[in-house]
Amino acid sequence: MCAWETIIERDMIEAIVKLLKETSCQLEGTEGEGKRPKWLRQLEGGQSLGRDIDSMADEKRMLSRYGIWLMAAMCPPSIEAPSHAVGYMMSMVFQWFTTTALLPNDSMGSSLEQLKTDFASEWVNQAINNHYDTFVLTLMPHVPEYAQVGGP
Repeated sequence: MCAWETIIERDMIEAIVKLLKETSCQLEGTEGEGKRPKWLRQLEGGQSLGRDIDSMADEKRMLSRYGIWLMAAMCPPSIEAPSHAVGYMMSMVFQWFTTTALLPNDSMGSSLEQLKTDFASEWVNQAINNHYDTFVLTLMPHVPEYAQVGGP
């Protein structure tokens, strides 16, 4: 089943993007701690307080795997897929790649890294083959409005 040109297309795309955004939740901690990843601050400072909060953040980050699975199964970047929708998801996948690269190399990080190999890279390659112009536009400094997924 494919979500393209169905009544669930918009909702499916938004669900995927929101799930992928969960990877970046609290990645940088509080404002006073600077812009270093949580795992680096923990290495520098030893054990940190608030392990319950950290484990909840880790659980939220793992939600992104459902976004990758949904994207691969329900929204393949076929030639028939709307370019604006592919561009929007492609921008989010690039952001997801960036934020998952900052995660520690623990079981959660390894699990998300495996998704890159198993699903995300193939999806991006298909998107490049079928929507090359859209791919180029998402890499430009001033991306089109349809490809803006957040962040400064």
